[in-house]
Amino acid sequence: MNIPVRRGTEVKAGRGTELRCKGWRQEAILRLLENNIENAEAPDNLVVYMSIARAARDWSSFDRIVATLAKMREDETLIMQSGKPIGVFPGQATTPLVIMANGNLVGDWSGEESRRKLDDMGLTVYPGMTAAAWQYIGSQGILQGTYETFMAAARQHFGGTLAGRLLLTSGCGGMSGAQPLAGKLAGASTLVIEVDQARIDRRIASGYCDATTSNLDEAVARWQAAHDAKQPLALALCANSAAVLPELARRGIVPDIVTDQTFPDPLKGYVPAELTLEQARAMRQDDPARLMALARQSVATHVRAMLDFPEFFKAGVAQVAPGSPHAVYPDFEEYQGVPVYSDGSEWRSKPDEVPANWKSLDLEEQAGRLQGHLMIQVGEEDENVLPASTLRFADALMKADKNFELILVPNANHVLNFGPPPQYLLRRGWDWLVRYLRD
Repeated sequence: MNIPVRRGTEVKAGRGTELRCKGWRQEAILRLLENNIENAEAPDNLVVYMSIARAARDWSSFDRIVATLAKMREDETLIMQSGKPIGVFPGQATTPLVIMANGNLVGDWSGEESRRKLDDMGLTVYPGMTAAAWQYIGSQGILQGTYETFMAAARQHFGGTLAGRLLLTSGCGGMSGAQPLAGKLAGASTLVIEVDQARIDRRIASGYCDATTSNLDEAVARWQAAHDAKQPLALALCANSAAVLPELARRGIVPDIVTDQTFPDPLKGYVPAELTLEQARAMRQDDPARLMALARQSVATHVRAMLDFPEFFKAGVAQVAPGSPHAVYPDFEEYQGVPVYSDGSEWRSKPDEVPANWKSLDLEEQAGRLQGHLMIQVGEEDENVLPASTLRFADALMKADKNFELILVPNANHVLNFGPPPQYLLRRGWDWLVRYLRD
């Protein structure tokens, strides 16, 4: 049977008993692929979710996949490489119909810029968890896990229910869109911040959000009213999290649970606080470097605001640097950590290369803000963030009477290579987390 060429919203998953392939196993896989596109956030571009996670590398690859599945026998196997069909090989009736490897990058090619370059050249695809594997079933696929996560927090910290609790999160896309409904099902007064009104409207249409507003004062009033009445709520605020979270912290509004599912890709994901969604889309073409710089600044602002809420962390293990990606470290391309403990004076060999915000860090102020229990593992021969910087932070932690443990790893470098067997540090870190997270 010839399957017509389709694009974007024309792609619908097959229904009923009509068989378009040579067997139901092939038909089932074809319907999985079609269902991915039918439920995609941007079907015209094959983007299923996360702004870049695609079901196929391009439409030509999609057409070839469909045509191949339609004519394959059950004793053949289709080989897929990052969204592109490579070949069909003979097998037997019990071998897999499709074998795929998606988005696998190693070594020097695994960084953000390398991935983006290979993607732009049509040599790979960003697969997500289920997009390129043809397993996406819409936000319902992540709803149960998100609900269970919220309920685990309820059981451990709030007496088994989130009724009368404020839950704050960000992101309302294909995956993150499960959050408002999951929070409501768990009993929480849930506020989700999303910069794209179209995504919010889609969640409202599917019943995952109760209502939406673009007015912060209105959102806060409704959010807190539901909290006071112990009524579950799924409310979406169309705004930028990098602007809203600092303002909530400034107003002294402290949620009971803070989480986040925005996609921090600086080019095709996170929208800078200084720009509208339309401006960011235009800058993506006109000035991508400027867009990425602004997006990284906003991501840092967003993360700092999350950290401003008290008792955000209960326990943590920091290898080299305690923190979260690019929260205070401006050179994200070179280093993925956040050395909040360092004043920067010994990070680089040239004083004029030391980032200004490192020089201004107050170690005692940073230590005083620490909540929870911290283990720091640092290499004795670290030439990037010298152990002396960590020791200064340890001194500040002691003066602030904070609970922490410091492991100085002999012969280890910045990434803790060439030291003891890795299972030793993993075991120590695991024991630390188990000890304090079970309290």
